[in-house]
Amino acid sequence: MSSYTLSGEVDADNVSIVRTSVRLWELARAERYILDLHATFERLAGDGHRRS
Repeated sequence: MSSYTLSGEVDADNVSIVRTSVRLWELARAERYILDLHATFERLAGDGHRRS
């Protein structure tokens, strides 16, 4: 698992995304979306952005 740090702007955007996601979808779907978003950040922080 790669490590990453979000900037203050990105962290604030994530808070907004969480609030909007919970408002628009049920909580379980919003949680899956946020977990997928963080998994993408981890891939980008590591070797996941390289093509084979």
